[in-house]
Amino acid sequence: MNPRNPYRHQISFDPHVWLPNTDKKYRSIVDLIDRDFVDNLIRFRLEVAPGVVHSPIVTSKILSALSEADIAKVREKVVELGGDDPHPHHLISIGSHHFPEMREKMQTSIVNPPDNIHRMQRGQWYVGDLYSADMVTSTLSNLGISIASNGNYLDFGCSSGSLVRALKAFSPESVFHGVDPIASSIDWAQRNIPGSHFTVSDTLPPLNYQERIFQGVTAISIWSHLGENEALAWFDEMHRVIVDGGWLFFTAHGDTAISHFNRDPGYSTRRILALLEGLINSDFVFEEVYIGKSPEGLSATGYGNAFFRRSWVERKLSRKWEIVHFGAAENQINQDVYVLKKRSLTSRLSSMLTSPIQSAWRKGTKPRT
Repeated sequence: MNPRNPYRHQISFDPHVWLPNTDKKYRSIVDLIDRDFVDNLIRFRLEVAPGVVHSPIVTSKILSALSEADIAKVREKVVELGGDDPHPHHLISIGSHHFPEMREKMQTSIVNPPDNIHRMQRGQWYVGDLYSADMVTSTLSNLGISIASNGNYLDFGCSSGSLVRALKAFSPESVFHGVDPIASSIDWAQRNIPGSHFTVSDTLPPLNYQERIFQGVTAISIWSHLGENEALAWFDEMHRVIVDGGWLFFTAHGDTAISHFNRDPGYSTRRILALLEGLINSDFVFEEVYIGKSPEGLSATGYGNAFFRRSWVERKLSRKWEIVHFGAAENQINQDVYVLKKRSLTSRLSSMLTSPIQSAWRKGTKPRT
């Protein structure tokens, strides 16, 4: 018997607060809070962003292969199918699926993975991840970076190649590679996306590529699932395979993502509050999603949902990388968008020598703390 609680009263989350035993199951305060209250708390404590509309750089380039008569024909088809004036993505999709001659002009494909092959997007008129392609090229363009016709690029965690096929249609002369640990997805991509290169990767580094081979790497919603140790290991691997001055474009869960998940009925308010508590108290929080293995049969160690802030990226990566872009919730009003530039050895040494500690050391004085 607990001498401090001889009557075995139920105890709240505060150990000094007791209540008489009842027949009802005790419910913590976190189970009594409704979702609207949680949303207000999130917005009070986190920085929830509105997102952004990306310039249709890829879709405009692909559609430029069509004549005005072609575009009018596609619009007529949209109306025939019961739709309204479509987004450029839909023009490409409908044109590709219903008019073979337009598909040839745009260099798109309507061959899509079957249901047993992993891909992130599914739809009736699918031709690849046009949204992410516009997001990548629009963001890079604002930084003065373009996809070079003679460039060598990697999509890390490519699944069945949905982004690669869109970027390949945009820049046919560029060389695109894709890696993913799901062998069936890679096999499908290798057989169905001509002119690109796909390789099965492990869930941990290294990749089967030599050092400094890629001008740029994309990774859509990959670091949103990695535990901290795994995340840092893969950042180091990206640093190894990217050329000096090359870029890494990736998206990840941040503050706004917790607000996004709070609108998902599959998430309990208890789970959301735990994520909120974690991000308030730290700049990185990890959520276990699978135990043992993922549905694809991959090891779930260090694989779930990760949420982190720019402060974590700065603290952990600034020695090797420069953040040249941070866009809160710029990926589908959910995930944050980062573009990192790889520091050269000279840049890294210069950065180290200009740090407060090194500057004080060279001057023979104590650094301020």
